[in-house]
Amino acid sequence: MGLLGFLVIANNGEDADGNLIFTSTSTIIINEAVRKAMSV
Repeated sequence: MGLLGFLVIANNGEDADGNLIFTSTSTIIINEAVRKAMSV
């Protein structure tokens, strides 16, 4: 299967008063083929 990499991105949204209105997390799995194409 090869080496896998993980990129985790967290986002927070606030209103004009600074109150938290949402959070989200995205997880991207980077497989061996992508790693080779990116020369990583």
